[in-house]
Amino acid sequence: MKQANGFTLLEMLYVLGIISILFIISVPFMRHVLDQQEESQFLKVFEADILYAQRLALQSKHIISMYVNPGEYKIMQGDRSVLIRKIPTDWEIDIRTMPQLGFDNKGRIRYPGTIAIKSDHTQYLMVFPFGKGRGYLVQP
Repeated sequence: MKQANGFTLLEMLYVLGIISILFIISVPFMRHVLDQQEESQFLKVFEADILYAQRLALQSKHIISMYVNPGEYKIMQGDRSVLIRKIPTDWEIDIRTMPQLGFDNKGRIRYPGTIAIKSDHTQYLMVFPFGKGRGYLVQP
């Protein structure tokens, strides 16, 4: 008689069941990690765009403004749009106390105030103090 090596159907079903359970458990974790990464990346790009607007104001000697519309924000040089970026879905950017975010030709903030950024999980405040050229991100 030959000896048969291999797995039975029942053993294969057990292994496939365990693998499926592990996969089902790991999917929500991976989604949470992806959401955190998207949030972090957007905030870095938003801060970099504000720095870009400030540098552009210094170089061009014009007033540079940032306008927030539903789903996007744009950096304007006078009437000309310099940069347009999409805001992730279900996010809100609320320019609370600032009529507009803008820099004068010396790189100073024109109207000090705060901007509220609300993601799916967290809310941030971007604060622009009076007399400063830079803003900073605060997580209340």
